[in-house]
Amino acid sequence: MEEYLRSLARKSVGWSTGIFLPSYVEEIYTYLDIPVYVAYAIINLILLNTLLKRFRINTEEVTIVRYSWILRNLFAVGIYGFYQYYYGGGDIVNYTTDAKSLMLSLLYNPLQTLAYLTYSLANQDFMSYFVLNPSFHSYWTYARLKLSYIYDYNSQLVGVFYLPFMILAIGSIPASFVLFSTFTTMTQVLFYKYLSSIYPNSFRKTILILFFMPSILSWTTLPFKEAFSLNFIELGLYLLFHYKGIMLARYLLGILLMYLSYLVKPY
Repeated sequence: MEEYLRSLARKSVGWSTGIFLPSYVEEIYTYLDIPVYVAYAIINLILLNTLLKRFRINTEEVTIVRYSWILRNLFAVGIYGFYQYYYGGGDIVNYTTDAKSLMLSLLYNPLQTLAYLTYSLANQDFMSYFVLNPSFHSYWTYARLKLSYIYDYNSQLVGVFYLPFMILAIGSIPASFVLFSTFTTMTQVLFYKYLSSIYPNSFRKTILILFFMPSILSWTTLPFKEAFSLNFIELGLYLLFHYKGIMLARYLLGILLMYLSYLVKPY
């Protein structure tokens, strides 16, 4: 069985690289990023309006949340551009690049990449698998993939957590920001509903802090550690103390989210 899986992995790698040559991947994204970003922005705005109606947000609140979402997307492009073109790199560039590398690795070599992620998460170590499997490391080098925080488990988790957004955005970094903005906005909407049930007369203060405070906007608009940590905490509190679903399921999921928040930002 093991030899069969290895053979299947080799065939998968050969097929995928024959179609998606690693040397041309970045060139393709150079032309796709802007149209994909525009398309995702339109789709996500429609999705946001649909979700807000589903969660019974009133008209005034819908308008406020919509403006916050637009502002969040502008912040995302501006902050990422500042890190990329002024600093020449930095955490946010590394996190998104790592997520994209993992996405491309899944495309090129799905079985071994899944084995790598499973092993690394279970052992809280993103380096050892490469040592144990030199061929996998060689392939990453050949395909021009990289992990920036391979020796820092907590930091590398950010790239792993961001992987679903990168997959849904088909590898477009700007489009992934739109998806992440929608996710964060809806997380804050749920947390806002929880806070409103405790402080029903503090509508303006609560909504201004959650959706327009500059420090919250700047740190949660992109996949920073702070963004994931805050999202996990907000979702965890909503599930533990406000959501009316199955008690055992929401308690277990709420505790898991709190633990994930600790993992990504233990200090």
